[in-house]
Amino acid sequence: MSGLELLGYLTEIPFLIIFVFVAIQAVYHPRRANIDVAMFFGGIVAILVVGWVQEAFDLEYPRAVTVAVSALLMGMPYVMLRLVADFAGAPRLIMRLAELGLLLSAGSLAFVEEPYPVWYVEALIAYWVGLQTYVTVRFVHSARTARGVARRRLELIALGSLALAFTLFAAGVGAAVTSQGDFWGVVSSVSAATSALSFLFGFVPPRTLRHGWQAPEFRAFLARGEQLARITNLGQLAAEVERGVSNAIGSEHAALVLWNEEQQRLSAPSFPPDDTPQNGQTFPERVYASQAPSFTLNAPRDFPEFASELKAYGAKAMFGAPITTADRRYGVIVAYTPHSPLFAEEDLSLLVLLARQIALQLWSREAIDQAASLAAREEATRLKEDFLSAAAHDLKTPLTTLLGQTQLMERRIARNPERPPDREGFQRMAREALRMRALIDDLLDASRPDDVGFVTSREPTDMLALVQDVVRDRDSALHTLVIHGDGPVVADIDEPRMRQVVQNLVDNAVKYSPAGGEVTIRVAQADHAVELSVTDQGIGIDAADIPYVFQRFYRGAGVNDRKFGGMGLGLYLVERIVREHAGQVSVTSTPGLGSTFTVRVPIAEGEQ
Repeated sequence: MSGLELLGYLTEIPFLIIFVFVAIQAVYHPRRANIDVAMFFGGIVAILVVGWVQEAFDLEYPRAVTVAVSALLMGMPYVMLRLVADFAGAPRLIMRLAELGLLLSAGSLAFVEEPYPVWYVEALIAYWVGLQTYVTVRFVHSARTARGVARRRLELIALGSLALAFTLFAAGVGAAVTSQGDFWGVVSSVSAATSALSFLFGFVPPRTLRHGWQAPEFRAFLARGEQLARITNLGQLAAEVERGVSNAIGSEHAALVLWNEEQQRLSAPSFPPDDTPQNGQTFPERVYASQAPSFTLNAPRDFPEFASELKAYGAKAMFGAPITTADRRYGVIVAYTPHSPLFAEEDLSLLVLLARQIALQLWSREAIDQAASLAAREEATRLKEDFLSAAAHDLKTPLTTLLGQTQLMERRIARNPERPPDREGFQRMAREALRMRALIDDLLDASRPDDVGFVTSREPTDMLALVQDVVRDRDSALHTLVIHGDGPVVADIDEPRMRQVVQNLVDNAVKYSPAGGEVTIRVAQADHAVELSVTDQGIGIDAADIPYVFQRFYRGAGVNDRKFGGMGLGLYLVERIVREHAGQVSVTSTPGLGSTFTVRVPIAEGEQ
């Protein structure tokens, strides 16, 4: 077997294989693109079969057969143009000119006597090569705008189309320049083999090659999926999924459509809310109801009641796959494009794989949410138990004092009814009653819903005078309370609530400084704000606890509950009151050396 014969087999066998597969595809999926592909390769195989029969039986066909074969050859680039127009579009003028050229070339074959004049052959080749070259350009443009597996397949088809055009061009040059006929014959054969192999891997790629092409996009989608479980916003989650599907399948757009259990309807989180009633007639609803992957190549025609919306979104061809696990239907993933894709069945099969991964990602996200919810409930239970224990302890202390003082006074009255009232005892009872009232007020404040504010009316108030008034009522044998401030510093505040802030900060500074020391309160104007800071020399706060100290009921892990009583409400109320003043509160601390709490609230407008 010579090299040219081997090259001939490398050309003919791939074309035959391609025709068998695309013909089966056209029978089972008789859409226009599949039929055009089957017609194109059917024409090539028909020409090859005529040549095989002539060579095997040494036949001389009648002129009608020769004309028919030649006309079939002239029609091949027009069939490819129809194929391009199906999925990429083609100008009407080009289509009309191609049809006119096909009519003139195929029709003239019956009237021009053989042997055909050289100028006539060259004119036919020029039409054939020119039209096939235009088809190649359209394939190249489609490949550049496509993504994923479709791009690789279109690149191979563009190469096969170019090689096929060059095959006929080389044959024409060989026929015109007879002295170089052998050389151009070899070039034509090599080009034909290149075309056959390119078409084979473009139209009928082996499964391993197709999976290899899909692998990068699929891995990228899986890598993106690892981050989806951490996304709490459903709209952002949908946008990430849609972007990954578009990149993987090569579609212009995608939509994640999920089942809303409360509303009993499908909705797309990344799209504006749609209040129109659903009746199972939209494309996603049909896919969800049937739980079968499906596609439509002309959605406006198949769903005329939604034609305007579909055109607005550029959704001519739509692909849908259900997102379902063994026991849960999550929704549908939809990919849509403004043109009919060339490889619709393969695109749908890839979308099914992606839908399965999305279902696993959503299931994983639900599992993480459930675990987090369970952990949150357990933490809430722990905080509730700690709070009840702390509240009972804090309320029991003044109540014990009140009860003991009351019993003592009863015994004294019983022994000596004429004795003057115990003024010091009454004062002690009043202090403990006020302490209990403050604790109860904190509990009531903490129980307020988040949408109910603490701050009511505001008025210009001298923060320095307020701090001095609070410190005047504080008495501690172990601590020295020092105030630094110069002149009135006026802020626009709710005076009772800001007093509560200062009291809580000063009380905390004293309580968490069991060894005593100096507590420094500074009040100053900084920029357009009033800055209040309270610094103690106490036990300090661990760095791990600082982000949580303003949370309701939070108690630091290193705080001895028996030694330092409290319900974990003081700093929570401080932060909330300051925030409602459009201010900020922050803390810096060094364990064992003390802490500094800083409050900043806007200065009164007239003081700026």
